[in-house]
Amino acid sequence: MMLSTYMLFVPPNTPSLVYVGFWIVMVYFAYTLIGLPYFAWGAELSNTYDGRSTITAWREQFMLAGTVVATSLPILLTVFEYGAIRQVVFVEAIIICVMMPIVMALCTAFVPEPRELRVVRTVTDFRSRLKIIRRNGPFMRILIGYTGSLIAGAMDGAVSFFFCKHVLNQESWFAFALLCHLVAAVIGVPTWNAVGKRVGKHRALVYAIIWYAAWAFCMPLLTIDATPVWVVVTGFVFLQSMKGLSLGAFDALSASMATDVVDIDVARTGEQRTGLYFSIWGVVKKFAGAFAAFVALTGVGIFGFDATANPDDAYTASGNSAGALLALTLGYSFLPSMFKLSVLPYLWRYPLTATRQARIHARIERLAAART
Repeated sequence: MMLSTYMLFVPPNTPSLVYVGFWIVMVYFAYTLIGLPYFAWGAELSNTYDGRSTITAWREQFMLAGTVVATSLPILLTVFEYGAIRQVVFVEAIIICVMMPIVMALCTAFVPEPRELRVVRTVTDFRSRLKIIRRNGPFMRILIGYTGSLIAGAMDGAVSFFFCKHVLNQESWFAFALLCHLVAAVIGVPTWNAVGKRVGKHRALVYAIIWYAAWAFCMPLLTIDATPVWVVVTGFVFLQSMKGLSLGAFDALSASMATDVVDIDVARTGEQRTGLYFSIWGVVKKFAGAFAAFVALTGVGIFGFDATANPDDAYTASGNSAGALLALTLGYSFLPSMFKLSVLPYLWRYPLTATRQARIHARIERLAAART
């Protein structure tokens, strides 16, 4: 990851397309190599329903905080006229390469390896393992719910800048609105974690989706004719912040629920397949994100949206038409919300509660004791 980051952020003066493409692939490849054991490790640090929520909430909060820092740093360096974008990215590369071994050393030094309860492996064929996973009903239910929510989030992210630039004609405010969105996400994680402990993770996730959709549906109100500019700007920042409050809930609660359903497999088979479950989780996450971006960008393109058009020429022959801008507005607000809302039946009937998870883990402990 360090090598790939440096090579991508500090390229030669005239990098080729092959050079850039190769190191982008290597960065994502390295992130996958880190992410799979990282998330599986976090899933095994606690055996309790609420303890896992706490771990995933802290992890998500720090990941979002890192995103805030990564988003803020180039803005701050540019504001203080540190230098050209090449120098700014160079500073980012150095920070990443210096911090990564430090934080990884702290992680491995202070986080103990979880106690291994299962040692017997009766199913080694990959295809057989996948069949076992498909029979894990709660996992498939949360996987469907997470996928729908993820598609919606990726669609939102793919067209949010274009909505701000071409529909609202406020490109200069997008970076600030995005920063507020991420800061709100960091702030919202503890609240959703507390809600999950009180009413159950799946219901908290349902409430988070409804919260997101309610504010997203308000976005088209900013496009009403004769709305003052200050109202448009303030409204966009406010709505982005309100949507952001639910952002951390999706990954934190979903990952915690996915950890719980692994116990069902362990109780049935006596085997530990956390890594396999989260590898499938990661594959679905990447494909869903790519699919959503493709659908969103292709969809608005079908209706004639041109990202290179001048926003000041909107509704004219040389700019984007009313139909194109309407498609962009709906693709940013209505369509992602509908994707999120469509998975609510799967999540509301999610059967794994704190009481049931405690019974499942007690069974795992008995199986482990019988083998020692």
